Amino acid sequence: MRGLQRLTFTRLYSACLIGVPSSKGQRRSGVEHGPEILRKHGIVKKLRKFNNVVDSGNIRVVEDIADDFEGNVKNPRTVGANNERIRDAVKESLKKYRPVISLGGDHSMAIGTISGSATFLGKAPVVIWVDAHADINPPELSPSGNLHGTPLSFLLKELDSSRIALPGFEWCDSQIAAKDIAFIGLRDVDPTELDIIKNHGIKAFDMNDIDRLGISRVLSECLDSTDPNGTRDIHLSFDVDALDPSLTPATGTPVRGGLFKEEGEFICSELARTGRLLAVDMVEVNPLLSDADGTTRTCEAAISLLQHCVGKRASPPFEREDKYVPEGSRTLN
Repeated sequence: MRGLQRLTFTRLYSACLIGVPSSKGQRRSGVEHGPEILRKHGIVKKLRKFNNVVDSGNIRVVEDIADDFEGNVKNPRTVGANNERIRDAVKESLKKYRPVISLGGDHSMAIGTISGSATFLGKAPVVIWVDAHADINPPELSPSGNLHGTPLSFLLKELDSSRIALPGFEWCDSQIAAKDIAFIGLRDVDPTELDIIKNHGIKAFDMNDIDRLGISRVLSECLDSTDPNGTRDIHLSFDVDALDPSLTPATGTPVRGGLFKEEGEFICSELARTGRLLAVDMVEVNPLLSDADGTTRTCEAAISLLQHCVGKRASPPFEREDKYVPEGSRTLN
């Protein structure tokens, strides 16, 4: 078992920040302010303590498209158009920078960021998805119709035969297979998502697994599954709601019983130490959903995670003592 292969972190590339002020993949306003609130909390200066960092500013998102419902699906034309721009920005940035860090914005932006990584590479990256939610509902089966709960379904090749055509996504091709994905931190998974995960054999760890196995073994098994030879580039997509809401209250869909900050930092640090961390998403920071203190704690947690993506070393993993009783459906069994 190859597990966690650690390399000395070297500064062969500068890291790059791209702001993605998009919010149309969900219903709550405020997440479009995520990039700027992270900047106000000093993200650039704090990341530069550990690596060279270039701030490329924000992608110019589309907001004025006439966008009706498409069945149950909300804002497909706007979300699709913005993700095409996100794909192009990530692809171009990867020609010069590693990792390319996309600051959200809601998690529907991962359609574009992962497409950008795959287009740049000419093949699928490993996708490590750290989130309370699986975000793999097919849009037409989404209970809410919010596209931030569907991004992986647009990208998964195994869903090609059943995927519906949505306006705005004419550019979008499936880019990854089930074997390329691993989930960490799940605790609120819809029945359709659970069926997809099980039927296609996607590697997935819920919070009970992390309680039982520890974060080091969980991450090692994710990499053994998706990258058994230890040679593939990695795209990390991290929703701040993966952490417990006591740590990141300024987010739209919090679920009790999440990761400790140290566990999130360990994931980021170990992936950076492989030398193959290509791109990172940090999504769903919403300053309108908490008070000033909660927003500051959320930003500080997100920035700390990203510091560990660009060279800061994590503390040794620890054994969990607290076994949370969450609000969501914690188990995948």
